[in-house]
Amino acid sequence: MLNTAIDFAVLNFLLYLFQINSSQHESLYVVFKVISFSLACTNSYFLNKHWVFKKEAPDVVQKQELLRFISVSLVGLLVNGAVAFVVLTLGTKAYPLHPTLWANIGALTGIIFVLLSNFLGYKYLVFHQKSL
Repeated sequence: MLNTAIDFAVLNFLLYLFQINSSQHESLYVVFKVISFSLACTNSYFLNKHWVFKKEAPDVVQKQELLRFISVSLVGLLVNGAVAFVVLTLGTKAYPLHPTLWANIGALTGIIFVLLSNFLGYKYLVFHQKSL
């Protein structure tokens, strides 16, 4: 939940800061989405490692975990960004809503698509928790 809040807060801050109010800026939206998702993932790493999965490990294992975490997160970023971009692009063309609203609908849709896959990836590929 906190990661989602960070993602939305950073995305909307960047949209506001750069006054993105037109669907003509889809490529800039993708850059903002990458930034917001990356900050949320950074927070996710520390919360998952120390609070959710309570995983402490030697330095070598921690480096391997971090690389696996980055790999899972990059796949999530690609899916999240692609889904958000498609929703923004198609939504603004199909329905006359404000582009910022479409940006948030796209972000939420992208989050929904990767939420479960990222959690399972972190649980079974990164921090090796055996039971669900």
